[in-house]
Amino acid sequence: MPITGSPLYRQMYLSYADSEHQFQYQGVSAMSVSCRIYQLLIDPLLRSLRKEIALMIPQGSSVIELGSGTGAQARALSSRCSRYVGIDLNPDFSSCADRRFGSPGYEHLEFRAADGRDLHFIGDDEFDVAMITLALHEMPHQTRLQVLSELKRIARTIIIADYSTPLPPSLPGRFSHAIERFAGGAHYAGFRHYQQIGGIPELLDQAGLTELSRTRLLYGVATVVRCS
Repeated sequence: MPITGSPLYRQMYLSYADSEHQFQYQGVSAMSVSCRIYQLLIDPLLRSLRKEIALMIPQGSSVIELGSGTGAQARALSSRCSRYVGIDLNPDFSSCADRRFGSPGYEHLEFRAADGRDLHFIGDDEFDVAMITLALHEMPHQTRLQVLSELKRIARTIIIADYSTPLPPSLPGRFSHAIERFAGGAHYAGFRHYQQIGGIPELLDQAGLTELSRTRLLYGVATVVRCS
């Protein structure tokens, strides 16, 4: 995650450069293939999760999302937030989302391509809520902490949704693990490390964040934490 757009399975199309963990495109056009595949196959799987997350956002809040992907979370939030900025490292996904919400009524939604480790164009406490969904598990550990540091700087409340640790021994849990294993490479290495350290609670501790609430969703596969 990242930071890349929403996250799950993005590594099927992207890979980290070993030196600086920057994403590099592999082969086919991300706009023509990965964005459409994500919209058709991945977004529907996460629809219920996104709706539940949207309900955690107070009406009228300003929201920034890291790993905004195709804009699926933005759609779920569009009637609740006064301002929304979606950040994705993949410019093709940002362009895809921008076109998706180009019609009247979505003027309060904005999408930008940027690295979540350096959001210098965002002021301190500029947003009510910052959120990141299914992205932290796939990042190198230092990148996770850098991202959380930026989220802590730019927003008063943070919502993190990612894999539960450990994953439940159910069919959904086994399926999720199989998907991560299939992604392979740096992505799977990140997932394994995330599971080994204990996931979100350990990351909060290392980033100096305080947990406010915790909910398990998607048959226990995902954990959503509000923190500050």
